[in-house]
Amino acid sequence: MRNRKYLGLVLGLVLSLLVAASVLAITTSGRWTSKAPGSNTPLMQNISATTFRFWSCVNHNSDLEAYWDWMHHWPIIPSTGTQEKHASCRNVTTKRVLSWSAGSSADYSVEYTRTNNSSVSTNWSQDY
Repeated sequence: MRNRKYLGLVLGLVLSLLVAASVLAITTSGRWTSKAPGSNTPLMQNISATTFRFWSCVNHNSDLEAYWDWMHHWPIIPSTGTQEKHASCRNVTTKRVLSWSAGSSADYSVEYTRTNNSSVSTNWSQDY
């Protein structure tokens, strides 16, 4: 019976943490039409991980893959890629999901890399 005394309090704290975590998670999204290689999503500040999704994707030459990189933005020096990833893009309507993480927080964006040889049209979203 003594354990039940604190059950409501513990359950309340757990639910509060879940609500706070969902409020703190941020999602941005957009639609790109004929975006050139080297295009970036908006800057995500002070993050350590992201989940990037894209769908309704069409590369405009004959690429079957789209290459994406999580770009680390430095205060003075040019941005650097952390790890390039790819997924099918030619007339794909289903969502493709790519995730990246780092050891510490910094400013990042997702780039449609220069490895691609054509522009892209796609819907995208990112959670961080």
